[in-house]
Amino acid sequence: MAGQYYNGGVKTRQQMAEEYGVCRKTFVRLLTKKRCFLEKGLITPLDQLIIYSKLGKPNLFTGKDNTIS
Repeated sequence: MAGQYYNGGVKTRQQMAEEYGVCRKTFVRLLTKKRCFLEKGLITPLDQLIIYSKLGKPNLFTGKDNTIS
């Protein structure tokens, strides 16, 4: 299960947004709301861990996450 969250590679904002079941723009707004500011470009594994700690782990089975409110 943990391998689905961290696969050792970089991800795009679109890929991360899909994990949370939201569009890319909404994902960026959620990050801003949680004061999680990223550099331009791909999201590194370290940044992914920071995002998961701030937004909670996405529920990959239903595509919904109740912890990001």
